Amino acid sequence: MRRFLSKTILSIIFVLETFVILFPLFSCGSVDKIAIKGMDFINDNLYTLTVPADENKFLISNYLEVPNNTEYIIASDREGKNVLMNITLEYGENRFYIIDITNNFNCIELVITRSATTYTATFRNEDGSVFYRTEVKHNEFLTAPTDIPTKLESEFVKWNFDFTQPITSTVEIFPIFNAIKYTISYNLNGGSFASEQPTEYTYYSEDIHIANPTKDGYDFAGWNTGLVKDYVILKNSHNAVQLVANWTAKTFNATFSVKGDTSVFETTTFTYNESIGVLPIPSENEHEFFTGWSYTDGTGEHEISDNQVWTYLSEDVTLVAKYVEAVQVTFNNADGSTFKAEKILKGAKVTVPATNPEKEYSVFSGWNFDFNTEITEDAVITPIFNDTVFGITYNLNGGSFASEQPTEYTYYS
Repeated sequence: MRRFLSKTILSIIFVLETFVILFPLFSCGSVDKIAIKGMDFINDNLYTLTVPADENKFLISNYLEVPNNTEYIIASDREGKNVLMNITLEYGENRFYIIDITNNFNCIELVITRSATTYTATFRNEDGSVFYRTEVKHNEFLTAPTDIPTKLESEFVKWNFDFTQPITSTVEIFPIFNAIKYTISYNLNGGSFASEQPTEYTYYSEDIHIANPTKDGYDFAGWNTGLVKDYVILKNSHNAVQLVANWTAKTFNATFSVKGDTSVFETTTFTYNESIGVLPIPSENEHEFFTGWSYTDGTGEHEISDNQVWTYLSEDVTLVAKYVEAVQVTFNNADGSTFKAEKILKGAKVTVPATNPEKEYSVFSGWNFDFNTEITEDAVITPIFNDTVFGITYNLNGGSFASEQPTEYTYYS
């Protein structure tokens, strides 16, 4: 073996580590010609060396004094079967041999212990301040602290770190929080929103402006007993919110107009979804009957009646009186005076009076009218009487009349 073997450079690569190198001189036989320098002497068989963590290359030749006539190799085994040009250290113990091939293959057995680097693991609060700090060796596992951080109006979920992975560098770990959610509930009492409204919020939500709901026939009076409109849940609130809508029924102006006249017969107000009460009754002439009130909208004409519940949603309403044609029927006495007069629908049939007229020394026998007739114009109906007949008798005592004489008469003869 040539001399250059004794000059073989053993390069030990360090990555952020500290190395302690032990040279126990045993079992290989004494190596007198190879001297160790620059290391702390412990005893004849032991030397120690601490290598700085930032020194990533290590040359064995810097620590050996070898005579010119001495040749050596570095191997991973006692027999020198696996010769090494460079040494890469694993964590823990690494065993190598410096073999003097010019001196009966005596050797120095090297036990090199690679100590793992220690990393700082910093657990921080959400604001960046330190919650907990610890040291962890390279490739070991980090354990979460027993205590947990807190955040106002929030629940701790976890740390933003995978504790199943070994540590290979300095780490900073932050907490993950879920803000506590508070519910927003609505009782609209038949109303509705024009758009969807929030149903929950957190302490960190910006100001929440709740829309005012609407309801057909009603004005929104406000939320809850305070009758608050344009309700706002301020940022940093932290309570469940229950909102109950209050409503005021709308009132509508009702104008009563007779036969479409522009003059107002009467005015009043109707309240939505409440009874309109008893309606006024306008006058009517002898040739008409008042039949009720009606209003007209885009869907047609609508009649209303007393005590009806008002559900028409116009802001104002004009009610027009409705009439139908009528005719006058007069029942006369025998002398032409009126016995009974009544107004009936045009085209209707008149009813026989319940009582009969009277005439002195006469008997009522009926009316000179067909009561099955539909009357379309004013009518005067007269009675029929039979006058009482009185007899006339004669005693001529043998005499005679030159002509025939009456034998009866009436009061009106």
